[in-house]
Amino acid sequence: VIQYFWSDKGIDKRALNIIDGSGLSPQNRVTAEALAKVMLFARKRPWYDVFYAALPVYNGIKMKSGTIGGAKTYTGYIKSKNGKEYAFAIMANNFSGSSSSINKKLFEVLDSLK
Repeated sequence: VIQYFWSDKGIDKRALNIIDGSGLSPQNRVTAEALAKVMLFARKRPWYDVFYAALPVYNGIKMKSGTIGGAKTYTGYIKSKNGKEYAFAIMANNFSGSSSSINKKLFEVLDSLK
């Protein structure tokens, strides 16, 4: 059902591998492109302002984090130097090292977009 819903919104069904409804299965997989498209979809909905306000701020960016077994993801909205806001998703999967070291690297990439 989830795959068909998002497929109707322009997201390839192969970009979503949903095993359970909790989102906690290590077999669940969603591509970064699919996450970014979900964020773009949200921007056009009547509830967007409430959704946006509910997003936490990390590193000066409105975004949500996700972590499970060697994978770290951020998705949200980032403002560039010219003031334009972009939807984004960034992932690190099967990384070596500490969670704090991968966070530092991901924030370096995100900071370059600001």
